[in-house]
Amino acid sequence: MIVIEKNEGEKIPYTQNGTVVSFAGGRLSLDCALYQKDWGVHLDVCENADGNLVMGTESGQKYVAQLDIPAREYLYPEPAEAAPVIPADPADPADLAGLDGEETEAAAVEPEHTETEPPVPLPLDMEKVTLSLWAIGV
Repeated sequence: MIVIEKNEGEKIPYTQNGTVVSFAGGRLSLDCALYQKDWGVHLDVCENADGNLVMGTESGQKYVAQLDIPAREYLYPEPAEAAPVIPADPADPADLAGLDGEETEAAAVEPEHTETEPPVPLPLDMEKVTLSLWAIGV
């Protein structure tokens, strides 16, 4: 995790366990993987008037920390190798015969349609999460 100290002074203690970041001995814990979306997510951690840690700025009075979680990344499977188009053999009368037995122009034999696999979401890489810390008690 990338840690940035936004200003001088004592910072809130935090721990990281997998994708969970806990503040002040577990007073507030956030599982970053649960908040990850297909776009970047910004979470504010503030202290309210009662000294409780809250998420968001609506009831918060002082910034304590911010988490910036990068957009979800995907693994795109290799497309299945398409079967080659097999041209009709002009020397084989069966390949040139129409439904009524009359000769037609040589036509390519179409390969079977193949479906592509959907992209697979990758687990959150905590090395790409940014934790910004603000001085507390200011």
